[in-house]
Amino acid sequence: TGDQGTGTRDQGVSTETRSLSPETRSPFPVSCFTDFEQGDLLAVAPDGGFTKTSQPYQKHLLGVAKYLKETNIYRPAVFGTFKLKVSTENGPIKIGDPLTSSSLPGVAMKATKATQIIGYALEDFDASSVGQIKIFINPSYWAPEKEEERDGLQRLTLQEGEDGQLVLVDSQDK
Repeated sequence: TGDQGTGTRDQGVSTETRSLSPETRSPFPVSCFTDFEQGDLLAVAPDGGFTKTSQPYQKHLLGVAKYLKETNIYRPAVFGTFKLKVSTENGPIKIGDPLTSSSLPGVAMKATKATQIIGYALEDFDASSVGQIKIFINPSYWAPEKEEERDGLQRLTLQEGEDGQLVLVDSQDK
């Protein structure tokens, strides 16, 4: 098959190369390109391919499933504007809201805590069922601006204690 690769490990760095699959012209296995729908939220799979997201605040978000009629396969759209499946699991979505994975497979929701996001909403969404909205795809890490919304670790500061030792102090305990 066209998805076989070779490689070595040198000082912990992989030098693996993958030949391109003739069916998909991609280093991903052919099995990566099926069982998706247009707009599914995708993450990196354990085998190095991609899969639908399967849990809230999932790591390794990759892109949005895009159907290519000429090859009859799905590929991840990884940057730009595209339609994404969304839900209101974390409340209504407003333009500019960061989006992450939800508990529904392949469906995004508004991010409300520090996490990896797939991008930002370019349309509002407030329906009781799953729908699609246009987003700006830009996989990145996002954290809320308001301190009370931040992850607990972001409130911690390193200070010198009375005995000269460094200690972590929660800014809310002051």
